[in-house]
Amino acid sequence: MLFRIPLRHLCFRQRVIVSRRSDLPTTQLIMISSRLSGDHDIEAKPFLPIQVVVIGASIGSGHTSAALELQRRLENDGVSTEYHDILDALPILIRIMLREFYAPLVTFGPLLFSWLLVAWEVESSWMMQVLLWTASDRRVLEWIQDKKAIVTTHAIATQIAGRLKDRAKHDVPIASYHCDAGIHPLLLHHSVSLNLVPASIAALACRSYGHDATVIAPLVRPRFREPIHDLTRCRLKESLRLCSTAPVIILAAGSLGIGNIVGTVQDILREMDTARLLVLCGRNDKLRKRLKPYSQVTALGWREDIAEIIAVSHVMVHNAGGMAIWEAMMSGLPTVTYNPLPGHGRANALALEQAGISPWPRDRARLGATLRSVLAAGRGKVLADCDTIVSRHISRMIRSGPCSGAITIGLGLKDIIAPPRPRKSPDKSTKIDTANAATDTTYETTDHGLRGILFVALGSSYLVTSVCTPIESNQLVHASVPVRLFLAFVSMLRLLFVSGLEKQGKRDMIIVCLYDGFGALVTGWTLGNFSGKL
Repeated sequence: MLFRIPLRHLCFRQRVIVSRRSDLPTTQLIMISSRLSGDHDIEAKPFLPIQVVVIGASIGSGHTSAALELQRRLENDGVSTEYHDILDALPILIRIMLREFYAPLVTFGPLLFSWLLVAWEVESSWMMQVLLWTASDRRVLEWIQDKKAIVTTHAIATQIAGRLKDRAKHDVPIASYHCDAGIHPLLLHHSVSLNLVPASIAALACRSYGHDATVIAPLVRPRFREPIHDLTRCRLKESLRLCSTAPVIILAAGSLGIGNIVGTVQDILREMDTARLLVLCGRNDKLRKRLKPYSQVTALGWREDIAEIIAVSHVMVHNAGGMAIWEAMMSGLPTVTYNPLPGHGRANALALEQAGISPWPRDRARLGATLRSVLAAGRGKVLADCDTIVSRHISRMIRSGPCSGAITIGLGLKDIIAPPRPRKSPDKSTKIDTANAATDTTYETTDHGLRGILFVALGSSYLVTSVCTPIESNQLVHASVPVRLFLAFVSMLRLLFVSGLEKQGKRDMIIVCLYDGFGALVTGWTLGNFSGKL
């Protein structure tokens, strides 16, 4: 074989939900693929048929956690549900790419990742259409057969479900829950009847694209709103060697442990020399090893007691604004954004800052001042009674019938992250307010004036590297780490060039470039990863 596929991509743990129907003499077992532990297991309500299918994605843990919490709330409201992972409907190679290439792309090519998010703002993006084309329509249609509603928690699931509805493959109403405060256009689809968001700033972003949105309580497990027993608190402090007087700061790096975490640790320790840092490294064991030399830092791996850790802490510093921000907010723990991830991380950071949820200091001096101010203010109030009856919104969506089919218009992601420029509204002649313009100018390279120069350079790189770089498998296997990184970067440049061709309408060259780029990316990075342990 050219390369080996990791076993974890072929073996999926199964979770059983028991559902008893009045027309069946025995208990019906429904096997649902899930990659989370039994913490989210739900006991289905008896004598109720499955009415709603919840579709998430196991890219990170935030989207899946939100999907399973949504399922729990629906079950508690008497609505029988079924959960599926949208990646199960994609080919194995696409599945590997989505899971394995996200972290390297964010780490080694942040500007490229940011540019790709901007380039994929349009629903008709060629590369997004290729991704949707690879999905198994039959499997997704099996999931939604005889269902009353579909609820998605990831952009890929939303686009696939909406695409099938556009092609008249089904007429099931679709609801979508958006996990982040920053909204990307791929999260939205004109066939979605109900958009659920965790904050008002996200609802405003949805409306700027021409979609209505409903604000509900963040889909956070109830344990984050429950009080922690004093004995449990003392035992946890003792196990983590926390002093009773030193401030405890959580540094959340997500389930993948990506971002400039070491730099953030150094900046915090320079400004808060007496603080104790609890770094949530997720499943990144290499990051834990890199943090061992710091005596004031306790690097933690994947933990199931995050609610208890939040209870013994004073402030959280995060870089992505994912599920951790909502868990901290529901627990009353103040949060600070610092060194956010490119693309969606910066969009979330700006949205959270504008909403007044989490300040975003841009440098070390401002970080120290912000942390001291937040620590002086103390913890906030635990939001105990905030569970919205989600089933009420789902039932209203089912009764209302098909959606109006609004077209996606309005501001784009680059207008959220980069300084927005005045443009005319599609329905009014007023201009968009630019008072909250950000200081970052990274995304100015996407302007039409510079786009041509950029694609000429990328095209030249594409042609040169196609001839000069080694592409044989034996050369890749024995290549050094810098060579493998260079090959992966070149492959990403090729994909970027393909996106540029698509923007310029040159679709006759796209198929060849696309297959070559994907082939080089999969072959180069996979062989480098599994043979050289990159």
